[in-house]
Amino acid sequence: MPEMPFNSFWGINMNTSGNGIAQTHETDALDLSTMTKHEMPYGIDAIAEIRMSTPADYPDIIRMGEAADMGTLDGFEDTLVATHLSGGIAAFCRLRIYDGIAHVNPIVVDESLRGHGVGAALMKAARERYGELRFVARGYAVGFYKFIGCTPVEWDEIAPEVASDCDDCEKRDECQPLPMKYPIENEERAIATSLD
Repeated sequence: MPEMPFNSFWGINMNTSGNGIAQTHETDALDLSTMTKHEMPYGIDAIAEIRMSTPADYPDIIRMGEAADMGTLDGFEDTLVATHLSGGIAAFCRLRIYDGIAHVNPIVVDESLRGHGVGAALMKAARERYGELRFVARGYAVGFYKFIGCTPVEWDEIAPEVASDCDDCEKRDECQPLPMKYPIENEERAIATSLD
């Protein structure tokens, strides 16, 4: 893997300016223990950093995966985590590399933080590190993925090791999975230009 790029999603604190764009801010002076519930940062504002996972994160990742009905996960060498300002894991994105292509398998955001930009920030960070991402979206999440710029693909564009999770799943009819990709930004621009 290439060296991890340094940008607004890596190893520094994040905040949004109200327009949904992540920006850095200082939190060294932020004393969470003195804040009331209503003063606490929330959503993307509650995220301290996005970084690669460490072995100390694995129990939390496993617990979150099980709670999200993803089974007991393993193999976290290519996993990004978003950490809370108050400590702990807020979300994770495990990637599997097959034939040189990164597959998200899975991404899980703490239920209390869903819909507040955390998943989008993780996906963007993963794409910046690994390039184009491929994955299978659960039906209820397709709208989110399309909103951030993902597009449907054919099942044969998904690694069989990932696609087989759906083949063997007893909830497939209920889930309505859709194979998708999160293209690199230049490809997104080319697609947008061709539609104009």
